[in-house]
Amino acid sequence: MTIGRQAIMDVYDYKKIDVENIEEIKEMLIKSAKESNLHIVDSKFHKFEPIGISGVLILAESHLTIHTWPEYNYIAIDIFTCGNSINPVAACEIIAKNICSNNFDIKYYERGDKNAISRIGN
Repeated sequence: MTIGRQAIMDVYDYKKIDVENIEEIKEMLIKSAKESNLHIVDSKFHKFEPIGISGVLILAESHLTIHTWPEYNYIAIDIFTCGNSINPVAACEIIAKNICSNNFDIKYYERGDKNAISRIGN
């Protein structure tokens, strides 16, 4: 039985986003969520000192999170969706397109089914 689907994306290179600009990160994530047909309920973003940003979009479908590590040129994305109406892998690919990255890895999980796990790489 699958309750939800989750995609976890590791982004190792990006060209189109300033990962130290909290407003730019927030705008990109909201734009990507809307392009993915996700329904945003609320959001919260935080800029760490000296560097790094974490953010979450609470979705009608569940959640989308982002964590940046500028010192490692790395971004972590997590998208969890309940049901089968939204493809979280496609949503990750939209985010990668919006930050202009071809260097990312996506892991996909069907939640609630302990035997269903697969890996999708780029």
